[in-house]
Amino acid sequence: MALYSIIQFTSVSMLYEFGGGLGDFQFLYIDLFIIVPLAIFMGRTPAFHRIMPKRPTANLMSKKVLTSLFGQIIINSSIQAIVFRLVKQSDHYSPPAREDPNDRDTLLIRSFENTALFLASSFQYILVACVFSIGPPYRQSNLRNYGFMITCSLLVLFTLFLTLNPNSWANRVFELIDISTGFRRTLVVWAAVNFGLSSVGERWVFPWLAPTAAKFGRVARYLVRRHVLRNTRHYYSKVSRMEDGPTRDPATGTYGRAPATPSKPRFELRAGESGSAIGSSSATINGAEADMACPVDGGDLEDGRSPPSWEDIARKTDSKPYKRILREMGIPAWY
Repeated sequence: MALYSIIQFTSVSMLYEFGGGLGDFQFLYIDLFIIVPLAIFMGRTPAFHRIMPKRPTANLMSKKVLTSLFGQIIINSSIQAIVFRLVKQSDHYSPPAREDPNDRDTLLIRSFENTALFLASSFQYILVACVFSIGPPYRQSNLRNYGFMITCSLLVLFTLFLTLNPNSWANRVFELIDISTGFRRTLVVWAAVNFGLSSVGERWVFPWLAPTAAKFGRVARYLVRRHVLRNTRHYYSKVSRMEDGPTRDPATGTYGRAPATPSKPRFELRAGESGSAIGSSSATINGAEADMACPVDGGDLEDGRSPPSWEDIARKTDSKPYKRILREMGIPAWY
């Protein structure tokens, strides 16, 4: 379904180049008579008679699925671009023109580009369904899915009829232009080339390309961690040092290290002294208040600095709350 949307999106985007688009019955035919029957019968292939020990890919975002998806997008979009350019070089080609040159609101449906892209995309919807139908070792061959095979056969025959020899009724209903016979055969050839490229890519190229791309992805992630994230950690360390480093003095306007907050004095009685010798000022300080003022016992630290107070510790902790949040979430601080 993703490729169906991409194929139709590519066709409409190219037609928008000159203000064109797909007609109403063309949209109806694609959605109702191609996509719906294929979607119904595509998943009715019987299971394989033997169970495989390796389960199929269940992750839609896996490397195998994405490699196949983007590869098919490139193939189908390239074929449409080639057809869009080739039709301008075909015999009896005339550029798209409106009956009323001043009418810019309505889409220009009947044109050589519209006919070429509609017929080419009709083949692509069918071949993509055939290519993506899973066969052995998980399901039986698509030939055992009789409903799907009959549907594909009828759609291919009707699309060949529209491409090679349409009558006046088909041209009128589908709003097609009578293009040259040589270009009609060229469309069939490019449809066969498209089917061959998609089949070969899905069977051999993309399964080999998926693990190869995974290896290159691992190398790219290693290089990113080695160089980009390494520089990021260095930058984060530098920013952290700047946050803990010099501060601006509002009085002088100069930068310097923040002075250590002096702790409150801690008074102790020496041997032979009484409480009255300390003075009345020391009597106002009780032991509990002195303990809260200086959490580290024993005065200054070994390097001569004053021990931090509880206010300094609380201020430093609250100044960087994002570090605590990152630590609780398990995210590295340098990320």
